[in-house]
Amino acid sequence: SQLEPTRRRIGFDGRGFVDLCTRLAKMPSNELIALVGPNATPIMATSLPKLIYQIPTGTGEDVAKSLWAICRADLSISLSSQSATEFLVGLKSILISVDREGKPPSKRTISPALLRTLQKFIVTKIFSDLCSDAVPSGQNTTENVWTTYLQCLEHVPSATIAEADGQNCDITHATVFGIAICAALSAKSARKVESWIALQKMEDISMANLRSMLLSTLAIATQARN
Repeated sequence: SQLEPTRRRIGFDGRGFVDLCTRLAKMPSNELIALVGPNATPIMATSLPKLIYQIPTGTGEDVAKSLWAICRADLSISLSSQSATEFLVGLKSILISVDREGKPPSKRTISPALLRTLQKFIVTKIFSDLCSDAVPSGQNTTENVWTTYLQCLEHVPSATIAEADGQNCDITHATVFGIAICAALSAKSARKVESWIALQKMEDISMANLRSMLLSTLAIATQARN
């Protein structure tokens, strides 16, 4: 609540608290989790939109990347997608607030350079990490994190997506599920995934990769049905 401008006490401008939050966010993920405990990482992730408007552009980039590293550790080690989902919800709110600028007046602003960095970060690093760590399993369905990721992607300019490697890269066993999920926004990508799966030789595929292909097929089929 100290990051909310309306909640500040008289004589307290919040800069010291913002500095503390920034330093915590930039700690190595294992050190931060050891310090605040695993249950606190989703709370840290929710602070992104409140924090990023109050810090310089260069620091904002570092904080966003550091917070995502913490969320990814939660996703890959703890098999919990809560922190990653909260982080993406925060990113989405930032992108939406930028979309609305120029309509109702807004006191919150973000530099064009930082905005471009965040957009590129979404379609490259975050996409790659989700492909690695957010394939559904018995312990973690990851449905919420992918749904929120797609909502973020809807607010990223198509030119940024086209320029990045991410979803436009060659399909591999490592990326097929992520590209299949993102095909909800592109019929062309859906056909690309279907063609790639059809060309695979089942006898040469490991069980893990076969599972990813099955999940990808189900994702495409669900999108077609909807």
